[in-house]
Amino acid sequence: MMFLKSARIISGGLLFGLMWFSFPGPVFAEDPKSKDLIGNLIIPDVVARVNGKPIYSKQIKFRLVRMLKQINPPVDLTQKGRIIRALIDKEVVRELVYHEGKSRNLTVDSETVEKEMEALRSAYKSEEEFQEALQKREITVDDLKRSMGVDILTLQLLEKQVKGNVEVTD
Repeated sequence: MMFLKSARIISGGLLFGLMWFSFPGPVFAEDPKSKDLIGNLIIPDVVARVNGKPIYSKQIKFRLVRMLKQINPPVDLTQKGRIIRALIDKEVVRELVYHEGKSRNLTVDSETVEKEMEALRSAYKSEEEFQEALQKREITVDDLKRSMGVDILTLQLLEKQVKGNVEVTD
């Protein structure tokens, strides 16, 4: 019984973390000031590998810049290092959960991914503007689709594991 409570807490924490940090949301062009926010940090191109799949620094840098824009006062180099490690950890967990979903034969419907892509594209005035934003962020449409697929599959797995195991009490 204690295991179930721990699993629920972990699943809830994972669900929150995955939803908060992994959903790509709108693709924003990289702000020229982002280099000022990162400073002199040198982050290798590949920051981790999960089952042979690389996690690239561009994913971490994008999330780092988004976080640093929201934090006041500015953080020092040590704090940035901690944030980067936490972001890498979250990406590793996201990938592990994705792989677990794949091992349980969960699949992502390509139609669902296409609907998400259309919703994302609609935030832009034109296809050219959308492509320009992708280029500035240094990602491709395929990168974005894969990321959406990971998020959708991850949510499927968490829903499947949590559904029926949640007890609501007064």
